[in-house]
Amino acid sequence: MLTQTQSSRPSRGSEARDRGSASVEAVIATPMLLLLVLAIIQAGLLVHAHHIAQAAAHTALDAARAELADGGTGTTAAEASLQRNASRALEDTGVSVWRGPETVTVTITGQTVRIVPLFDLPVEVTVTGAVEHIEPFEQDQ
Repeated sequence: MLTQTQSSRPSRGSEARDRGSASVEAVIATPMLLLLVLAIIQAGLLVHAHHIAQAAAHTALDAARAELADGGTGTTAAEASLQRNASRALEDTGVSVWRGPETVTVTITGQTVRIVPLFDLPVEVTVTGAVEHIEPFEQDQ
């Protein structure tokens, strides 16, 4: 008695059902992959904008903490730093410098440029430092 062996090839009916499945998979996967790539680029821009704000805040702090300086000196230094470095990575920037008798506090705010239009990415950096006081040099006699 001979038995009939089944071939390893799929039947014609299953070939017809699978036709076009690669196109459907590509239509689903491509937008998800593009969104992932754009999200990675957006994260890089957020980190870059944060570093720009940090640099501006430290520049303002260094300018405003000098003994004879005031808050306006720090604000001018921060705005110059932002104009020089921010290009288009950090938009709608704001600078706040508060100088007290012992400390200086600088806050830089802004918005990261958006590539993925789903949400806003604000940036805020605050640094604080002591005001410099120069003491006269006293020689021992």
